Amino acid sequence: MLSLFGYRNMKKIITVVFASVVLLGCGKATTETSPAMPSQNQQTEIHCDAFGSCCDDMKHCMKQSNCLFHISENGSFFMTIGYVQTNEGTGWFDHAVIFCPFCGKKLQDKKKLADKVKVK
Repeated sequence: MLSLFGYRNMKKIITVVFASVVLLGCGKATTETSPAMPSQNQQTEIHCDAFGSCCDDMKHCMKQSNCLFHISENGSFFMTIGYVQTNEGTGWFDHAVIFCPFCGKKLQDKKKLADKVKVK
């Protein structure tokens, strides 16, 4: 893998991913502001309003100029978690956001998201 990306680029990717994990994990978690995530067996209601409207923290985050959250062309909600510089330009690594990282509300259904992003 190092020969594919090179040592310097791999170091950048690891730094970006580590910084993303640290920044997302630094929130103050309390029972009132961050309920426990639902179990996989539990049916949860999907938040039906626009992405970013589920809580004040997400609203604030989406207004930032350097926000890592974005809505794709097909209407899916993603977060950028890394990048790599290649000869063809910058390659971005995005991850679908299923639950709000701040309030825990379900924002997307995995099966519906998979249908949206399938290559036809």
